[in-house]
Amino acid sequence: MMHLHPSPSRASSRARSFLLLALTLMTLQFSVAAPRAQAANLANQLNITGVQLTNFQIVNGVLHAGGTVTGTLTGLPFTTQLADFALQLIPDNPATPAHECSILHLELAPIHVSLLGLHVDTSRICLDITATQGGGLLGDLLCSLTDPATGLTLLLPTTTQVAALQSALIDFLTAALNQQPATPGHGGGDVCSGQCTILDLVLGPVTLSVLGLNVFLNNCANGPIEICVSATATEGLLGQLLCGLSHSQILNLSLADITQLLTTAAALNADGVITPSERALLLALLGRLIR
Repeated sequence: MMHLHPSPSRASSRARSFLLLALTLMTLQFSVAAPRAQAANLANQLNITGVQLTNFQIVNGVLHAGGTVTGTLTGLPFTTQLADFALQLIPDNPATPAHECSILHLELAPIHVSLLGLHVDTSRICLDITATQGGGLLGDLLCSLTDPATGLTLLLPTTTQVAALQSALIDFLTAALNQQPATPGHGGGDVCSGQCTILDLVLGPVTLSVLGLNVFLNNCANGPIEICVSATATEGLLGQLLCGLSHSQILNLSLADITQLLTTAAALNADGVITPSERALLLALLGRLIR
């Protein structure tokens, strides 16, 4: 008896058809009409998945380090530099119930992701974290980096302390970015890398209580963190589609919509080719999002 097996090209075509069907059902599920929320929690779209700290050194009594931060922004992966990690001892404030020991200054370099002409960019992101003893895992870790004999000088962290710091910072960064909603702004143009601005959001500057610690969140110049979604028509299908929208249509898009559009496009573009049927699917999805 002869057994017929589908050719690789037919199997690939069938797999692509199943993907199209699944994505179509997914987009229909998420396209139920709902009130547009103009504010958006960044951590729903900006997720920190890794922190790598390197090159620890103490200069003039301040503990410095460099490294990288990885995560996803609107569904697309990114890696950005940890431009500054600076831990400095401070005297305890007797007017507060907590025992302050140090301030950690973190500076993340701007984040940039793009796909098929659609760009998402941020300004620099800075956090000034006041470490307190008993203020949660991160506070205890930072306070433990002092000479136990005097408590007046900082020490280089051990390998175990570095691993614990990296893990604690992942949770802390995610929580801090999720604490305060980003709102429509008017200064995002200077961080946009595309030609057509789609969304302009700002976050802060604001002082928050995060996981038991106080943190000042800003753009490293005491201003708001900026998040810009923009597009360039000549760079790909998404750029063409978004640059062709009217102003009223753009007003209907949220950051969550952009994430849905990008994740769908990334799945369809996994083989580097957008077929006519996949283009039609993206057009249909965008049409539902801008209603």
